[in-house]
Amino acid sequence: LAYVSCKSVTDFLVDTDYFMAVAVLSAQRSKDPNTQVGACLVNQDNKIVGTGHNCMPNDCEGKLPWNREGAKLDTKYIYVCHAELNAIVNASANADVKGCTMYVTLFPCNECTKLIIQAGLKEVVYLCDKYHKTPETKIFTGLMCLCLSVLFYPNCSFFLFFFATGLTKLFYLDQVTFPDIDTFLNGI
Repeated sequence: LAYVSCKSVTDFLVDTDYFMAVAVLSAQRSKDPNTQVGACLVNQDNKIVGTGHNCMPNDCEGKLPWNREGAKLDTKYIYVCHAELNAIVNASANADVKGCTMYVTLFPCNECTKLIIQAGLKEVVYLCDKYHKTPETKIFTGLMCLCLSVLFYPNCSFFLFFFATGLTKLFYLDQVTFPDIDTFLNGI
């Protein structure tokens, strides 16, 4: 037998970075000219069970507006299906999403947060929170903390949300703990 090297590669993509990269790639499928969002849903075996991107409802592409401003019915906001919704719908056709982890490129809105909780996902990893200073996002974050524990994932600078009923702790890299929701909301 010939000698076979058992040396392993040390510079490789870890699962978390891979799944977030899939979410970023999924975002590039969006036709939204302003904000492209992608999501990747992963089961407990670290297998991708669904992906999604923000888009118009099926068979409505090109028939509805992508405008950000104007009369309510002339803007995208009441029509667009968010990446999180699409990932859950796409996965639920073939897989149970309960206990899954969602990797998403943008912090979930309040509607997606409710959907994520109701679907039974155990965690959400998000890449960007460009709206973190808006009052709405502060409220959504507070609402999430009523049923989620928030952890900072230091290896890839993404945040993890672990669904844990009754826990309202926020952990940063240095593991600083906020004992209650009011302390958390005052800190952001």
